Parts: sequence; C-alpha cells; structure tokens
Amino acid sequence: MDDLPYTCNTCLVAFRRSDGQRDHMRTDWHLYNMKRRVASLPPVPQETFNDKVLAAKASSTAAAAKASFEKTCLACQKTFYSENSYQNHVKSSKHKAREVRMNRDHADDTSSVMSSTFSLGEPINTSRSGEADVSKVTDSLKEATIEEEEEEEEETTGDDEYSSSRCLFCNIEASSIEENTEHMFKSHGMFIPERSYLADLEGLIHYLYRKINENNECLYCHAVRNNPAGARTHMRDKGHCMIAFETEEEQIEIGQYYDFRSTYSDDEDEDESSELVEDGGVKVSGSDGDEDGWETETSASSLDEDEADNMKNAPVVYRTEYELHLPSGRTAGHRSLAKYFRQNLHNYPSVQERVERQLAIANGEIEEEQKPRGRNLNRAVVSRANGGTGMIGVTGDQKRVVVETERKERTRAIRQEQRYTARVQRAANNQKHFRDPLLQ
Repeated sequence: MDDLPYTCNTCLVAFRRSDGQRDHMRTDWHLYNMKRRVASLPPVPQETFNDKVLAAKASSTAAAAKASFEKTCLACQKTFYSENSYQNHVKSSKHKAREVRMNRDHADDTSSVMSSTFSLGEPINTSRSGEADVSKVTDSLKEATIEEEEEEEEETTGDDEYSSSRCLFCNIEASSIEENTEHMFKSHGMFIPERSYLADLEGLIHYLYRKINENNECLYCHAVRNNPAGARTHMRDKGHCMIAFETEEEQIEIGQYYDFRSTYSDDEDEDESSELVEDGGVKVSGSDGDEDGWETETSASSLDEDEADNMKNAPVVYRTEYELHLPSGRTAGHRSLAKYFRQNLHNYPSVQERVERQLAIANGEIEEEQKPRGRNLNRAVVSRANGGTGMIGVTGDQKRVVVETERKERTRAIRQEQRYTARVQRAANNQKHFRDPLLQ
C-alpha cells in the first residue's frame, strides 16, 4: 500500500499516480460498482464486468435483428413485425380459410379468362389476365377485411339490451332488481330518494337507463358526453352516480314514479267539500264557497239538517274579519285560515268563552285589551319566525321541553347531512393506485 498511495475503495484497486485514479473514476466499470455499492452489493472484478458488457451487446444485437422483422400476409392484408405473431396468424383458422378462398377465386378467374380467350380465337394476354386476377383478389380481400372489422366491432360492442338487474354504471349483473339497487348503493353511492314513497322501481331504473344510453347524459349534473361509456366514466370519476332530486324541475322529472298521496293533508283533498275543525273553523273548498270564501248553504252539507236550518235562520251574534260567531255556539272560519283553525293550542279559550268575552266587551262590562305599540316595548310577543318561541300561555317546563326537542332534531339533521356528505366524498375518492414503471 505504501507503493500504491492512490486507491479506489469501491472497486478495491490501487494506483501509483493520481492521473490513473482519475481516469479510473471515469470508466463504466467504476460507475457500475458504484451502483452496486449503493444497492449494498459487493463489487465485481473488471473481467466479470467485461463479460457482462459483451453479453449485453449480443442480446441487444439479437433484439435489433428481431425488431427488424417485417412480413405481410397477402391473404389477410396485414403486416406483422414479430415472427411469433406472424406464425400464430398463419396457424389461425381465419387465415387458412381466407387463403383457400383466395386460391379458389384466383383459379376461377384464370379459367374464365382462358376459356374466353380461346373462344374468341385471340392470343392469351398474360398482362391483362394478371391485372384481372389482382383486381379480383383485391376486391375479395377488401370484402374480407370489412367482414372482419364488422365481426370485431360486434364482439367489442356486445349486446346492450336493457335489464333491470344490470348495474347502470358497470357491467355487473345481479340476480334481482333489489340486489341491483343494493349494489349500486354500496359500490357507486347511488341512493334512491324518498324510497318509502316510490311506486314503480323498475320504471325508474328503466328511465335512468334511457337517460344514460340514449341521451348520453349524467344523472346528477346533466352533462352530455359523446357516448354512454363516456357518460358512465364521467359519473364514476366525478362521484355523480346519484339521482338529481334537489330542484323542483328535477323532482317533477321523476315524480311520475312516486306516490305522495299519503302525505296530503285534508285541506288539499279535492274530493271532500267541507269539514268541521276542532275549534269550530270550517274548511270550504273553492267550488262550494262564495267569492269571499265563507261557508254557504250548499257547503254545509256535512252538518245535520236541523243544525243547518238553525244556523240558517238564526241571526249572527257578531262577525269579525275572519270569523262568524252564531248563537248556536259554532264559529264559521274563513278558509284562508284553515291551517290555523286546525291547530290544537294549549290554554286557548274555547268557543263559548270567546263568545262570552265578546258579548261582555260589547255590553261594556269589560274593556278590550290594547295591543302594545311603540319601538321601545321589549315585552311584545316575538313570533317563531323572528326567533321567539311563539307559545302563549305555556309553562316554563313545557317551553324547555320544546326547546330541547328542537335542539335534538337540529343536531340529528346536521349529523345526517354530514353522513351523506362523507358518503359522497368517499365514493368520489375511490381511485386506482398509480405506480410509475420507471421506479420499479
């Protein structure tokens, strides 16, 4: 080591002068051993490295020679750049069938040309017959190519008929429509809104299928693509595998497959002409009431005949803007306030108490309470629309129960909305892992 002061710890060699060491550092052998050292591998001697270089050059030469292969099949009009692919093609049944058909057509054309030439007594024109043969073969090859392309297109396209058990976003076939909807919900995040009121599940699935396959349209954002496959890819990538049910137009679009009649209130039912309310208000339909909306003689058909006659002949005790109070104790309410008359308020005076109070006020026995007015009166009743409780004559315990119930309902609604948002985001984040081949 004293005679060789300049060494290379990577390749385990020594040099007498620094120039030799620097030249060694630039060689491919040193660079190769450096890569092996990084990979925690022992270095190789220079003879082994030279053998590896020669083997790599031989393999690259063989690969270049193999890559230069190029051969064309005349029967199928296809060019192959690999010997293996060409040999597989020659052994295929399609190639053999086309080759037999080409030979048969060539023989028929040759015999027909020769027979016509001998019948006319003219010399055989080889160039013309050759051109005719080439044209016939070309035409047959074109027809065969077109048939092959049609077959390949049919195989690629496949049968895309509608099936209620087939997924709208992938090619999975379920055993039933219920299992199909469960698959679309778990795999793609598509849930059916208002499922309890859905009357025609199969009709809804068929309608969504037509939107995707006929209109090439996204179910959620209504974006249109060039083909159904593009629409499905868009919905999967964007997380739009959902039914749009937010705006009024979107609800009307699929409303024909739902039945919400069970949610209709009594005042929206057109079959009933009128009915009495608990606190004396009467709901009158538009056809049975007069212009002002008050109950008429024809609209009182639901009452007993005796009561109707008494109410008809009895004078009105008093009348307000929205109520008619009769001596029988009944109150006829205006139909515009039917939803308020139907309420069952706590500690609200009954009809008899209100009649007695109005009579006392009219006779001057008691004074009518004046509503507070002014800007600085903080004791005025605040409605629920303005942030108040809107409960008159209710105890403090009952108010606390109502406030606590409303708080729990708001918390439950917020939690449900967060679960829905998380489900949508989780479905949109289902992406394939990308692996760079250069880093392998």
